[in-house]
Amino acid sequence: GVYAGLVTVNKGITVRSVNGAEATTIQGASSRCVNMNHADAVIAGFTLTGGTADWGGGAYIDAGALERCVIRGNSASGRKGSEQDRAFGGGVYGGTLWNCIVSNNLATAYGDQYHRPLAQGGGTYGANLRNCLVAGNEANSRFAWVDGDITAGGGVSGGSLVNCTVAGNIASLDYLEAFGRLMGSGCNGSEVRNSIVYGNICYYSKESWGWSGLLLDDVSGGSVSFSCAPDI
Repeated sequence: GVYAGLVTVNKGITVRSVNGAEATTIQGASSRCVNMNHADAVIAGFTLTGGTADWGGGAYIDAGALERCVIRGNSASGRKGSEQDRAFGGGVYGGTLWNCIVSNNLATAYGDQYHRPLAQGGGTYGANLRNCLVAGNEANSRFAWVDGDITAGGGVSGGSLVNCTVAGNIASLDYLEAFGRLMGSGCNGSEVRNSIVYGNICYYSKESWGWSGLLLDDVSGGSVSFSCAPDI
């Protein structure tokens, strides 16, 4: 069945579907799909899709875990601070993911003459992934009017990965009027262990000009061990 978001789990319970993610969907509309805020909270066997928020379009997890979920087609549209518009985690912000698929999510930060765009984690931001696939996500910064805009982690930014595959993700900059930087199209600033990070892309596009260079293609920052990635 299809259930409307926003679903909030703030107790130490497990919310588990009967027939798995293929048959059970939490559908976002004008909000993200899921909020979680308990260390023992678990959501298992759902597809989270169509969610939108400033951070964590599919799920915002202060504490808790997703298990055997599909997180796809969600977006983070950014939160303006004093100097930056920051979009973190198109699919998921925070928490732990076990045996999940994170695909086709988007984090987009919009700059203006007062704010530098900073998009990080098209798939996940600050999450700990175990036995997961992260594919086809994008982090995108656009409309930069002042120097210093950054796009980092088309697939994953921060957090950690163990036994994961990160492939086919994009970190991009569009419509620049100032210098910008791309960092880690697959993973940025993450602890990567026993994983594959491959075939991710950094690119400038759509009338972009002026740049300070690419800092690696698939992996930037963090640490990598017992893993396969072109940059290591």
